[in-house]
Amino acid sequence: MPSTDEILVADIGGTNARFAIAQRVDDTYSLSEIRRYEVAKHNSAIDVAKEYLQLSSFSPGCACFAVAGPIIDGEVTFTNSKWHLNAENVRKTLKLERFELVNDFVALAEGIKFLTDQDFLEIKAGIVEKGKPTLVIGPGTGLGQAIILGSEVIATEGGHVRFAPVGERQKKLVAALEVSNPDIMVERLLSGNGLVEVYRSLSSSPLHSGEAITLAAEEGHDQAAMDSLDLFFEILGQVVGDAVLSTGARGGVILAGGILPNITKLLLASKFTDRFCGKGTMRSYMEPIPIRLIIRDHAALFGAADRLDRQARSPALRGQI
Repeated sequence: MPSTDEILVADIGGTNARFAIAQRVDDTYSLSEIRRYEVAKHNSAIDVAKEYLQLSSFSPGCACFAVAGPIIDGEVTFTNSKWHLNAENVRKTLKLERFELVNDFVALAEGIKFLTDQDFLEIKAGIVEKGKPTLVIGPGTGLGQAIILGSEVIATEGGHVRFAPVGERQKKLVAALEVSNPDIMVERLLSGNGLVEVYRSLSSSPLHSGEAITLAAEEGHDQAAMDSLDLFFEILGQVVGDAVLSTGARGGVILAGGILPNITKLLLASKFTDRFCGKGTMRSYMEPIPIRLIIRDHAALFGAADRLDRQARSPALRGQI
């Protein structure tokens, strides 16, 4: 298959925005001119796109942005940043023939088919049940979630379900957090900021970032940091297990997001798998389900490019993002 025209693609989360030029080559995509921008340092996604295009000297005819938030009527207000995007405004401002928005975890899920076995780390062995949904979920600035069912990918807002604490330690955590805000959704705990909130409930030590807390836990010199990571992984296992039960995802679980690839040793040594399987009478349902972690960057950029490319070749797909 010959290469197609170049596509501007972006993966825009609450903390970082990654832009690249994608081009179809045979059965995959090449990515070039990959650049990362800190969301907090820029006024808008359009400003970043303009800066990127100026630096890359690229004049795209079409683009697809994967965005961290629900897309309603061609618009997205980002869940964890002040940015807002209107698809038609972006298309006109960047002088594009075509522009599409896609949920970031939908793009990530659609990019999985372009990854190889070496791009995953096995967290839990199991057996994929063909024809059943696959759950894609992971913590970053927020908690993203999507479902793969056959050739379709379905966006969800599962990160915003209410957290159900298990055991005295989690109940004490919830009680401490409810003082400042009674709404304890799972994303509040399972994110970079969530790890900070958990840590602050356990310690008055001046660690103010997820990275600092993780490093302290890895080095083993801060008991509150180690306890915070223990709680984080316990809660993650519970939430992922709940999502599997809610969706029937016996096609397996794929973990993703910006946090877990950097703390794989802690994840593998944690109680994540035990809490995932620990569903009482449903343990036998959970135990065969395999779990893998994506350890390669830019899967969402592949997915964004493929979504737009497939639309160009199959007009019937347009408007389904």
